[in-house]
Amino acid sequence: MNETVLKSTDQIYRWAKPVPGATLIGSHLGQLVLTNKRLLFLSTGGSGIGEAFDAWMHLGFLGAMIFGRTRTSDLDLSDLRNAGSLEVSLTDIFEHRAERRADFANYLTIQYALAGEAPNVSAFMTKTGIKKSLITGWADAISQAKQGSIP
Repeated sequence: MNETVLKSTDQIYRWAKPVPGATLIGSHLGQLVLTNKRLLFLSTGGSGIGEAFDAWMHLGFLGAMIFGRTRTSDLDLSDLRNAGSLEVSLTDIFEHRAERRADFANYLTIQYALAGEAPNVSAFMTKTGIKKSLITGWADAISQAKQGSIP
């Protein structure tokens, strides 16, 4: 069976812990991709904070809003080499769910065990976490992909 992309979302942040941090420090910005075989996080290699700060310093608030956003739509499989990227077979995911932080931000958490490694956990969220339907849609799509039905 060929690998097919089932779902993809740009401008997602990943934390290598169960709950996203209150700030973007320690996160990685990228694109979350679900195929019929794997869950991928294609990272830019950083959190995007540096680009936004640089635009703010040189162009002010409006410049940061316009030019300080790091693009994630151009990421591809070669970006799996970047810091913060993740590649997990659907069979290695043993738990996933949509969650809500105490500040009502919505996020996706997955627990997985890569071959020969201890269990790991990652949390994924948009910058603000306000799109609950996006996060629950991801949890549902992973469930359906793991069962072999296309979301």
